[in-house]
Amino acid sequence: MSSVNYNKGLFVLWLMSLTVFNSSIFGIRIFLILYSVGYPFLYLLSKSSMMVKKEFLMIIGFSLYWTLYFSLWFVINIESISFDISGPNVEMFTPFLYLTNVFSFMMLSRLSNIFLKDSLKTFLKIYCLFLIVECIYRYFLEPNCFLNYSCRFEAKTVGYHSTTNALGLSLIAIISSLLYVNAKSFYKIVLPALLISTMARAAIVAQLVGYGVKTYLNRGFILKFFFIFLSISLLYYIYLINPLGIFSDGSLLSKIDFFDSAFKIVPNSNTVQLLLGYGSNFREVTEIVGVDGFSPHSPMLKAFFYFGFIGVFLYFASLLSYLSLAPGMWFVAMVFLICSFAGAPIYFPTLIPAFLILRYFKAA
Repeated sequence: MSSVNYNKGLFVLWLMSLTVFNSSIFGIRIFLILYSVGYPFLYLLSKSSMMVKKEFLMIIGFSLYWTLYFSLWFVINIESISFDISGPNVEMFTPFLYLTNVFSFMMLSRLSNIFLKDSLKTFLKIYCLFLIVECIYRYFLEPNCFLNYSCRFEAKTVGYHSTTNALGLSLIAIISSLLYVNAKSFYKIVLPALLISTMARAAIVAQLVGYGVKTYLNRGFILKFFFIFLSISLLYYIYLINPLGIFSDGSLLSKIDFFDSAFKIVPNSNTVQLLLGYGSNFREVTEIVGVDGFSPHSPMLKAFFYFGFIGVFLYFASLLSYLSLAPGMWFVAMVFLICSFAGAPIYFPTLIPAFLILRYFKAA
């Protein structure tokens, strides 16, 4: 029994590492990222066979292609690559983390459904408790700015996470998966409340769109018509009142500038740039993008500027390969993609626990 609990504890820690990896404490972030890759790899080393379920072959294949392409791209650009991994400089290395998918899904092929479901229940309890404590901690650090959009920057950059935008992105993946299963109502109430506390507007809007889509799909034809009409009217009203200064905020406008920059650059690009990218480090890419010294927040644009159209293809292929794993995975991917226009890494590990929730909990 102690051996089972030990293995369960290591697995739950692995699930946590896939969701709360973006720590403001550099040492913890490195440990969790290394653990997310290392744990499934070490697990496989302890087994004599490499059994893989057929339904996992596609996602393992595209993840392996990403890793191999990144390795080739790395060798080609080795002389100009910056090995500074502080802050956003690390974003060019994230495709290498697709190696996590290769090891992870090979490991998941060997674990029993009972073990996975029991571990997921424990994970959700710990994940929820951890985020509640972290939310209280953020409140005491910046009580005057908590849920106060006039100083949201101060409130969003304190606490465990490097930014609550990263927390919001992980939360919507978990919340979206829970909408499709018979999970406890407690999670479906507390986690959205925690999402609001992050003041991550893109994540909140993406989740609201998700709720709207799911409500629309669960209604009859007449109700769907009225739902569309009401939704359009509501969106127009929101645009008029401009809540929280969303439509006059430079943060939103800069996201449009990123795509505008990409459209302007493409016609003047050579074949090598289009296929392999425009820069091998953060400084080069930000200079090419030319939007106030920022790199493009959207993962598809990051894939394009760093790794070219080959990177864009592999990004979407890897993301779409999740859709064959569980019926509700399209919904999680949709909400994630909406939010990713405002910022997300090329590789997003929280999609794995989101998939496991959809797969091993009973459908709602």
